[in-house]
Amino acid sequence: MRNKQIIKLVLSALFITLSFVLTRFFVLPPGPTLFRFTLGSVPIIIASLILGPIYGGLVGIGADVIGALLFPTGTFLVFPVISSMLYGVLPYFFMRLIRLLRLSKSVPIISSFGVILYSLLLVFVWTSSETKSIITKETIIFDTTFRVWFTVISAVVLILIVTALFLVNKYMGQRNKGKITFVYEIALAISFTDIIVDIIYTSSWKTLYWDLPFFLVVAMHIIIFITLLPLKTLFVNLIIYAFEKSGISLLSPIFVYKDKEADQATEE
Repeated sequence: MRNKQIIKLVLSALFITLSFVLTRFFVLPPGPTLFRFTLGSVPIIIASLILGPIYGGLVGIGADVIGALLFPTGTFLVFPVISSMLYGVLPYFFMRLIRLLRLSKSVPIISSFGVILYSLLLVFVWTSSETKSIITKETIIFDTTFRVWFTVISAVVLILIVTALFLVNKYMGQRNKGKITFVYEIALAISFTDIIVDIIYTSSWKTLYWDLPFFLVVAMHIIIFITLLPLKTLFVNLIIYAFEKSGISLLSPIFVYKDKEADQATEE
């Protein structure tokens, strides 16, 4: 029991370090900015799924606070700390719910969320005449040409992302040699978490704190979410797979791999 707690503490420190490094050094665009593409939440999500919501929440808080103390970029805000904490708490409960409901084929649900978010983007672009760029402060005119090109390019990107999720699932299936994988379930848990934490909560506090256009902030976070979902799903699955193969007895019962035939027999 004591050895297990020591392992959890060591892994928590490792996940905090990984999240800190990814958030501070592997980010686009670099430097202080309101919107950025980063995989800094991935180690926190993994901590939540593997170690549970308590350790996951502590990893999220630790990663954000340590990053703010070592690399201060202005006034310390508690809002990002809450976001990081939620990333460490929510995935565990969402994954348990998904496994409890036996959503082994979550593609329709993920696709529905993707279509809804994509539709919100199109509504924003086609109903707004112009907006100000948050980065350059320049005015962006939403004329017909811009709207058509945005619709076409974004549709292609969305198709590529759905294809990427399918390829991730196929790749993990090959690595697991035909055993049950959790690609779509994990993608769904990440989607629920991102929608609540990033698209709803973070967009709300950014809008209120910096007095920004709410729908523009939401649109930016939707773009970031859709773009990073396949990468987050791949990395989380690879780490879960590594833990399952390592024999370390920390994985939650929701990550018990069984043969497909046995699983189907159980369902029958």
